[in-house]
Amino acid sequence: MKHKPLAKIATTTLTALACGCATTENMVDEDGHFLLQNDNLRIVMPNPTADVPYYQGRRFTLPGMVIAADWQGTPLFTQIGSPRNPLHHDHVGGTAEEFDINGPAGYEQTPVGGSFMKIGVGFLERESDANYRFSHLYPIVQKPDNSVRRIDGQTLRFVQTLREEDGERGYRLEIKVELRGNGFNLVRSLQNLGRQTLTTEHYSHNFSLIGRLEVGPGYRVEWQTPVEIATANTREGTLIADENTIRFTRAPEGAYYYASAAGSGLPADEPIRLVQENAGLSLAIASDRPLHRIAIWGRPDVICPEPFVKLSIEPGETEQWTTSYTIEPLIGLD
Repeated sequence: MKHKPLAKIATTTLTALACGCATTENMVDEDGHFLLQNDNLRIVMPNPTADVPYYQGRRFTLPGMVIAADWQGTPLFTQIGSPRNPLHHDHVGGTAEEFDINGPAGYEQTPVGGSFMKIGVGFLERESDANYRFSHLYPIVQKPDNSVRRIDGQTLRFVQTLREEDGERGYRLEIKVELRGNGFNLVRSLQNLGRQTLTTEHYSHNFSLIGRLEVGPGYRVEWQTPVEIATANTREGTLIADENTIRFTRAPEGAYYYASAAGSGLPADEPIRLVQENAGLSLAIASDRPLHRIAIWGRPDVICPEPFVKLSIEPGETEQWTTSYTIEPLIGLD
């Protein structure tokens, strides 16, 4: 498998070496995925311009996806699907971001045979009168353009652009992945290249499994500000869920789901904290803008804290928002 941008990435080696934060050996792994690493943390990102991309479904945004993160040798994320099918809607791992899980704006107005815009994926064909389904493999009418640039040994910048020839619809999405000493940031900007207001809801799925320890009593999810609960599938007592905590009494036997009501989220910079007591670690996920809602989805082999934000962008304007991931020892947190 060939990965076209690798030669371009290699040209930045001198810059990375000059800052003392990268070497030629840690730029890509054996699968052609990009790497960022320091003394404590190693993160892995697929190449969205590869001849055969890691993910080819119609749901998640491939640029900027962090599919693996290891803290001092302890894995934080997991990947779904065995054997993995790159066309399957959720055979991905890690941060896995999506725009408009409940349907892109304009889908209902799109006639059968017409195209609708799925940010992060492209212009897709509406095949029938059926409601939008995030799991459906809609035909691609127009793919976006993707590019990658290594800013330095600690930062990669992914840019995706999609625009119709007549300029009626389009966007420019930039995602910078910034490595920190105890975590990483996903810094995004979304520019509306179309002629109408662009409204969208964005979230990160965050397929997590700290230390590869299956979901059960060693896990909990917590946040400070109480939320209004819209859904809490407790699996007949498997979960204990309240306004700011989810705990497990035993290992779940199937999928579970928790969601706050729309408009009942968290203030800016307040984290959702995923705790794994047996691993002695927590993963804190925080947004620099208020969350519109939060959700927790999972199975015995995965747990996913999901922060949602709402965006409304006028033509030509740009919105920016950042999600920070911070790894913390449990000492002092309980």
